[in-house]
Amino acid sequence: MKRIYIIENNEQVASFLVKTLKESGYQPFLANDYDKIPAEFTAYEPHLVLIAVGTPAFDGLFWSREIRALGKCPILLMPDSSYKMSQVIALENGADGYLSKPLNAIPLQAVIERTLKRVYASDKGSELKLRPMEIDYQGVKQSLTRKEYFLMKAFIERPSQLLTRQYLLQLLTNNIGELDDNTLSVNMTRLRRKLSQIGLENAIQTVRGKGYKFNPK
Repeated sequence: MKRIYIIENNEQVASFLVKTLKESGYQPFLANDYDKIPAEFTAYEPHLVLIAVGTPAFDGLFWSREIRALGKCPILLMPDSSYKMSQVIALENGADGYLSKPLNAIPLQAVIERTLKRVYASDKGSELKLRPMEIDYQGVKQSLTRKEYFLMKAFIERPSQLLTRQYLLQLLTNNIGELDDNTLSVNMTRLRRKLSQIGLENAIQTVRGKGYKFNPK
């Protein structure tokens, strides 16, 4: 049973998270003492952390950075509706992504499940892990730029599926800013080179005139 550590000072939201996660088959643990979050995190050894952002009681981005320094488990931020969050901000603060409030059970469950599958793929026979700005294959790690991370995330979440150039370019544009087709080509070349350096030669296949497929095996 996957353990999930929750840092959320809104009692109503915290109650919703605990109830939803239990019903989904997870083992939630709500932070009890904000002065002892590092100690609680270390003792609980969670598989994933949920952190509220934008509340006056504490700085969720600070705790995300602190927890990232302590461990490699995935982190999902939960910004208030008024907080201007982006995937880039999440990555810069050590998180894997974010879920905007108000939270809904179905998308919450889907994002958590997808994140856990991506990070803990080794539980099902693979030895490939993607973390913020880093990829790990059979214990060999390689750093990634923001663009490379978003590309790799898309490939890992959709193995053996055709991802068109248009889709990948739009993905980068949504997360990084306006980019052109040549930028995509340059980053694909760099990503392939980095994958080959950790033993994943030819993992990304070109489908002529259409796009790319990721086949790590």
